Order: sequence, then C-alpha cells, then structure tokens
Amino acid sequence: QEHAPSGHMLGHKESEEDKHHRMAEWGTFCPSDIAPYLPPEVTKSLKSDVGGLQKNLSALLVRMAELRYPPVILEVEEALGHPKGGKFEVCTRQLLQRMRDR
Repeated sequence: QEHAPSGHMLGHKESEEDKHHRMAEWGTFCPSDIAPYLPPEVTKSLKSDVGGLQKNLSALLVRMAELRYPPVILEVEEALGHPKGGKFEVCTRQLLQRMRDR
C-alpha cells in the first residue's frame, strides 16, 4: 500500500490534510518497515540478541544517527518510548554531497 498510487490516481479525491500527511511521511521509516529487507544473517543475529529484532534494529539506527560527518541517518521521532521504535530518515543529500566531494 505504501508504494501504491495515491488516492487521486485511483479515482478518489485526496483531501488537503491527507496530502500534507503523505508528504510529511514521505522518506521516513520505522525499524519494522526495513526489517523485511535485511539479509537473513542480520535478522537472525538481531532476533537472537536480548530485546529482539525491532528493539535491536532501533538501537542500531539510533547509533547511526549519532554519526556526525557525514550524517547517515536522522532520528525524526525519538526511538525511546516510540511504539514502533522511532522514526528515521536517510540523509541522502548529505551522503551524496560527501560522495561528490571525494
């Protein structure tokens, strides 16, 4: 559903509020959103550690968000206490700039 065409393309009119919400959420993800794309070895390792897959993946993303140069991940919504383990965004622009500079 996330990658499906938006409502107005399917004959449904999208409200302004829905449009703003969709645009605000674009590019952000939760640990559970990317878990299916992890290699099986990584998934197995994260699941076997204390806390389970989602908590350990969230902790790794938070640690990546602490990297300052170049920034890799931005912690959009704090992971601690978040029902889905936080919300993150890849710092695409900064990473591409760093690659160009090299």
